[in-house]
Amino acid sequence: MLKFAALATVIGMTFMACNDKKENNNNPLGPDFNNGELKATISGSLSLNFNASVATANVADEDFEIAGSMMSGSSMYTLNLVVLRAPGEFTMGLKDPADTDIGEASAGFIVSAASGGSSYYSISGTITVTSASSTRLTGSFQFTAVNDTGSQITVAQGTFDVPINDGI
Repeated sequence: MLKFAALATVIGMTFMACNDKKENNNNPLGPDFNNGELKATISGSLSLNFNASVATANVADEDFEIAGSMMSGSSMYTLNLVVLRAPGEFTMGLKDPADTDIGEASAGFIVSAASGGSSYYSISGTITVTSASSTRLTGSFQFTAVNDTGSQITVAQGTFDVPINDGI
């Protein structure tokens, strides 16, 4: 099923390409890598209007891995979604972050800051894939996530419209 470890690959690619959207046609990951949109409102122990400067979807086995990053001050924020490769609504449930079989869907939110960071893992929520073509993926999401200290965030009004990079 879905592989949580694959998120590390997506995160790495997102960090490598973190620059101004739609201005890097020489990107080694492809000219469309910076043509995606990934947005959400985050509240709880962290408040943020997340609007990725870089967003994309990758194909891994039977999954779509959606990732985006943005900078705010000296902090980088990365949002990751993993969902089965099919249109429809998929449910997230309480999962151990070390569990590689995450079921239908999972999400993560990573804060990387000079003063320290934190990783949040979904405990409930949904991802809805409204359209999936060979080149583009669109949909919406919402979820609740916690970090290892028990701090909780709510990710609401999430939307994505991202290019699909097959084989990366």
